[in-house]
Amino acid sequence: MPESPSPNSQPNLSTTTETTALSWRKDLLITLVCTIAIALLLVHYDNFDAAAYPDQELAKKSVFEVPRVNSRVLHGSDKIGEGQLLGPEDIVYDPKLGVIYTSCVDGWIKRVRVNDSMVEDWVNTGGRPLGLALGHSGEIYVADAYKIGEGQLLGPEDIVYDPKLGVIYTSCVDGWIKRVRVNDSMVEDWVNTGGRPLGLALGHSGEIYVADAYKVS
Repeated sequence: MPESPSPNSQPNLSTTTETTALSWRKDLLITLVCTIAIALLLVHYDNFDAAAYPDQELAKKSVFEVPRVNSRVLHGSDKIGEGQLLGPEDIVYDPKLGVIYTSCVDGWIKRVRVNDSMVEDWVNTGGRPLGLALGHSGEIYVADAYKIGEGQLLGPEDIVYDPKLGVIYTSCVDGWIKRVRVNDSMVEDWVNTGGRPLGLALGHSGEIYVADAYKVS
């Protein structure tokens, strides 16, 4: 007759482990199936037609209107040389002297002291000074639409000085950006933009940035 297991005998470890593993896999499978089912219920795409926008809404006045003149733009600023500078075109600041130079429509290059706003008649070119540039030693280079370059520069607009190369770049009305050597005033055809170069700026590594009225977007 087979012997009955003793009350103190240990259960089969292998059978217990297999039962636990099957139960864990079953629970995982049920959880996974439920998660997918819920996701499918939540993610449901419906095709719909956009509602027509009422035409009258487009004709309504906008809620916010931008003022043509912002009275707060110059809030807190100081006006220098008001009434003493006729049609100023360009401006350059000399930090060593603490003065501002500006070119005016009447041919004058005016000098304005920053500390007291005193305006001085510095020099009159007898032409139409436009662009100004400050040289390495405080000299002022002037792009005069009527006088500069002795016929080699046609209607120069702006001017910029490169102290590393010792050259001046100026933009002309015929599309040329000319380069002028300071030491001997030699004028070179540097590059033609094919448009109307106006403003010039010198970059950190000597590159020249150009604002062209016809080509820059």
